[in-house]
Amino acid sequence: MRDSSTQRKQLGAYLGSRNMSNSSSSGGGIGICGVLTIIFIVLKLCKVAPIATWSWWWVFSPLWIGFLLVFGILALVLLIAAIASK
Repeated sequence: MRDSSTQRKQLGAYLGSRNMSNSSSSGGGIGICGVLTIIFIVLKLCKVAPIATWSWWWVFSPLWIGFLLVFGILALVLLIAAIASK
């Protein structure tokens, strides 16, 4: 029969490894649009040559272009579902 402290250690190790594997596969994060936006903001604020002349609309364009793509794809899926249900 195993010692109870050994069992607790093994259970803790199992739960710790299980939590690590679940947290790494949970997804989320900043994403490519967020990274591009941060890069563009930093480059604009540091007055780097081509991006310094951009308007702020273009600096934040990865965000609104990303939203437009998501809504466009959603509209397309809804349109296809509406056509398929007829």
